[in-house]
Amino acid sequence: MKKFIERNFNLVLFLSLIVGMTVPGIEHVPNFVVSVLLGTIVFFLCSKISLSEIKAISVKEVSAFYVARFIALPVGMFYLANLVVPQYAVGVLLLALMPAGISTPVFVSTQKGNVSLAFLLMLASSLLAPVVVPMVFAFSHSDTEIELLGIFYTLTSVILVPFAAYFALNAVRPQVKPFIERNNAFVSVVFLGIIVAVVISKQREEFLSSYNAFAVVVAILSLMFLLFYLFGWLFTGRRGKREDKVCYSFSSGANNTAVGINLALIYFSADTVFFMVLSELTWVLAIPMFNFILRRYQTVSYSGSEA
Repeated sequence: MKKFIERNFNLVLFLSLIVGMTVPGIEHVPNFVVSVLLGTIVFFLCSKISLSEIKAISVKEVSAFYVARFIALPVGMFYLANLVVPQYAVGVLLLALMPAGISTPVFVSTQKGNVSLAFLLMLASSLLAPVVVPMVFAFSHSDTEIELLGIFYTLTSVILVPFAAYFALNAVRPQVKPFIERNNAFVSVVFLGIIVAVVISKQREEFLSSYNAFAVVVAILSLMFLLFYLFGWLFTGRRGKREDKVCYSFSSGANNTAVGINLALIYFSADTVFFMVLSELTWVLAIPMFNFILRRYQTVSYSGSEA
C-alpha cells in the first residue's frame, strides 16, 4: 500500500478532490490542522535538501527568476486583465503574486527535480511575500491594506519552524534521519492529499453557489496556470537541466493559493473571493496534467535518445 501511494500521486490528488467535494463534515476540520500537516510535510522534505546542491545554486539565476515570475509577470497580467476582464483583475494579480507553494518540493521530488532549489525558491518567495505583495498592490494603485504580520506568522509557523526543528533534531539524534528519508514520499503524498480534501471541502459551497461565472473564471485560471508552468519550463532555456526545469515549473505553477484565499476572504470583493476559491480547484487539476506531460516528455526524449 505504501509503495502504491508513493507511485500514484496524481490518483491521490484526484481522489482528494472528489472527497473534498462530496464527503460532508470535512469542512469542520480546524484550520490549524492544515498548518500542522503543512509543517510536517516541510519537516520531512528537509531530508531531501543537499547542502552541496544549495552551494551550487546560482544566486543570480534564482534572483532573476523571482523578479520575473513574482513581480514582473503579475503586474503584466494585472494590466492585461484590466483591459479584458476588469472584474477579475484584482484576483488575477493576487493569484499571480502568491509565492511558491509549501508543497512545491513534494511535487518536484516526485518528478525527480532539484528539491534543494525548490525548497530555496519556496522559502525565499514566502519570506518576501509579506513585503512584495502589498508593495505591488500599492504600485498598481490598489487602496487595499494587507495584514503583514499575520502573513509573516503563518509562513513562519509552517516553513521556518519545521526547517529549524529538522536540523536541530538531526544534530541531536542523527539516527532518525534514515527513518525520515524512508517515509518522506509517503508522508508528503498522504498529508498533501488530506490538505487538498480539507481546503476544497471548506470552499465547497462557493463552488456550487456561483455556477453562472464558473466557466469564465475556470477558463481564465486555466490560461494563467498554463502560462505559469510554461514560464517556469522555458526560464532556463534549451540548455537548462531537466531537474531545474521541473523545479522552476512547479515553483511557478504550484503557488500558494491557500494564502491567497485567506487574503481574499479578509480584504477583497466577492468577485475576487470567488476567483481565488476556483483557483484552488484549477490548481489541483493542473498538477496531474503537468505530471502527465512530464512523463510523456520523458518517454519521448528517452525513445529519441535510443534511436
